[in-house]
Amino acid sequence: MSLARATGEPPAPAVGILTASAIGCTALAALRASRGVVHRLADSGGSAFWAAGDEVVWLTSKEPLPHPRAIVLSAPFPSGASEAVLSADRLTAWRPSLPVSTKESASTLAAAAPTLAAELLSLERPRGLGVLLAGGTPDFPLAHAREGLTRFADAARGGDSDEIARAAGALIGLGPGLTPSGDDYLAGVAFATRLLAAADPSLSPRGRTIRHAIRRAIQGRTNRVSASLLRDATDGLGFRAMHELCDALAAGDSGAAERAARGLSAIGHSSGWDLLVGLVEGLGGPSSRSRL
Repeated sequence: MSLARATGEPPAPAVGILTASAIGCTALAALRASRGVVHRLADSGGSAFWAAGDEVVWLTSKEPLPHPRAIVLSAPFPSGASEAVLSADRLTAWRPSLPVSTKESASTLAAAAPTLAAELLSLERPRGLGVLLAGGTPDFPLAHAREGLTRFADAARGGDSDEIARAAGALIGLGPGLTPSGDDYLAGVAFATRLLAAADPSLSPRGRTIRHAIRRAIQGRTNRVSASLLRDATDGLGFRAMHELCDALAAGDSGAAERAARGLSAIGHSSGWDLLVGLVEGLGGPSSRSRL
């Protein structure tokens, strides 16, 4: 199979078959559909986002596997290559499960989230939207983010899908980078509502309304990578650290929760903190007031 494309540009260096040592469920399905062929999209922090057919996958050397879209390679991929073929033969895909399953554990999560945020602030210097949890003002372009987040939180409590979509639309794309802070915040909220709805059926209609409104707002407002990760969150699929954090909170394991929260806060320049802010807000449930 030829990997050359008729672009009029010099062909990229030839690449043999690269071998994966671990793979997420979304990435494995995408690789099977593309017959292993991937095309580079963007680089970020030593990792690279590639396209496998219509899906975004994340090639990395980080262990443990960080996300359902991630593929851990057994050797570094060639830095100058724009296309490659990946082999994931005989690998079992990591498929995270929703970590809470009872109404009681959902209540435990809701009660633990704000305490966790306060504890994390005492351990690390917040970045991005995390500065809001400390009562500060983030740097430009997030200096006025508090108003947008408050509007979204109010709309989510009100339950009007159109208003939620409008408020979400104002946040999507807010901030620099491949996954802007506004996108990550909404991903945290969406992940939390999916989690709680699975544990407490009474929260399902509200959560479904919020997630549907966020998905409506994504179209055309952010880049392909961030849109894919945000849609994943609406389906309850997130970074491994998010799953581990919520699992630990639901179980009342403060040590594991702290370790997972530290891991989450370390993601990207501020993505982990932005996700954490969204998680804290989303886990509060419909009766909570914004903590920002």
